[in-house]
Amino acid sequence: MKSEMTTNLLRAGTKWSFPSEVIFSDAEIPLRRGAGWRHQLPAVVVLLIGGAALAALVGEAVTPLAHRMEILLVLGCIGCWRWGWFVLQSARAVVYRYFAYPRLRREAERAVAERGPVPEVTILAVTYKEKPWITRAVFESVVR
Repeated sequence: MKSEMTTNLLRAGTKWSFPSEVIFSDAEIPLRRGAGWRHQLPAVVVLLIGGAALAALVGEAVTPLAHRMEILLVLGCIGCWRWGWFVLQSARAVVYRYFAYPRLRREAERAVAERGPVPEVTILAVTYKEKPWITRAVFESVVR
């Protein structure tokens, strides 16, 4: 029986060795993934309590900020720019996933039904100087 690699974290979740790692292949190569909410929420609480404690220690926290308003304004603008790009790219991803891709998929299925399958496919898989397990995963996903 051939064991298959997976990037589906729900299927691979049975082999988790640490909350932020998932086993990817037969070679037992751990891949990093984001920590779940149950690990992030306590960290946020600790940071908020620490920030409140520091503000209480300093006392008057508004006065030093008023003297550095220009710096805070620049940092705020940079943050708005960064998060603005995130929102734009996320909106584009949602539009593609739920509107553009299903339409393209229907057109492809209609073309196959009308003209038959494509006789030849050319695939470019750039794996120069990659780790062998990555190259194997790429070519196995193409053959599947």
